[in-house]
Amino acid sequence: MNKLLVSTFFSIEPFMQGFHKFSPNHIIIVCGDDNNKDLEKNLDSIKKVISSVSKIEVKKIKHYDIYEVAKVMVDILDKNQDKFDEINVNITGGRKTSALGLLYGAYARKNSVNKIVYITEENNEVIELPKMSYNLGESKRVILEYIAVSGRPEVPKLANKMDKTRGLIYLHIKDLINDGFLNANMELTTAGKIALL
Repeated sequence: MNKLLVSTFFSIEPFMQGFHKFSPNHIIIVCGDDNNKDLEKNLDSIKKVISSVSKIEVKKIKHYDIYEVAKVMVDILDKNQDKFDEINVNITGGRKTSALGLLYGAYARKNSVNKIVYITEENNEVIELPKMSYNLGESKRVILEYIAVSGRPEVPKLANKMDKTRGLIYLHIKDLINDGFLNANMELTTAGKIALL
């Protein structure tokens, strides 16, 4: 079976637990681009230990930009979904924001992911996380796409474009605000941007 493991990374131990759990033949490590000496040393160690059994790629990210990390994850999944029988995601290592970005990106392509896991520090227990989705209906997605391109929503134009009533458009906008996809000024939030990936 052809397996891909996408994993956040900083130190060796949490990564190795995910490696042993899934036995991938291809690994994409997602880690910070801050030239941390410990990180680079750990990456070199991992490459020496497992490069004979698994191909390893490293994707450097800005770990505090959750949207960009999610975008990297979506790109990985889009490029690899037809190449592998199974794609698993380990969000244990690295910064929490990196883990969240990978998680949110996996949610944007949940059908491409087999399992998402977190491995505990205390006893290396593998916790399988739910594969959730943003569950946007077509109308709400169209509204978000319109706002992404045009800025503030013009309800009359949207109503005409979508062949819906103005009242329904306002209701959808209210839902998008309540669900955190739009802020009170009707601008896309990070969640709204990720949902459109």
